[in-house]
Amino acid sequence: MPTEIPLCRNFKEDRQCSRSDMRLVEETDEAWVFVCKCCELVSVVAKDGISDRSKFELQRKRMHEQAELIRRWERRKKIFSVRA
Repeated sequence: MPTEIPLCRNFKEDRQCSRSDMRLVEETDEAWVFVCKCCELVSVVAKDGISDRSKFELQRKRMHEQAELIRRWERRKKIFSVRA
């Protein structure tokens, strides 16, 4: 459980929410899901370390895709022409 229940963003930014009444509705392995009973805003709070791990996985995936693009570029057929 997070150390504190988050405030409703609509309440914080003086929008359509008259009071912040956030309730925990679901907990997964990666996050907690809160819903404001006043304006029905859904808020998801990541558990510690999950966002860091997802950033690492995304970076690793991008590096792998970049390496694959370089390999494809190097394997392509090379056509040389001679000008007279």
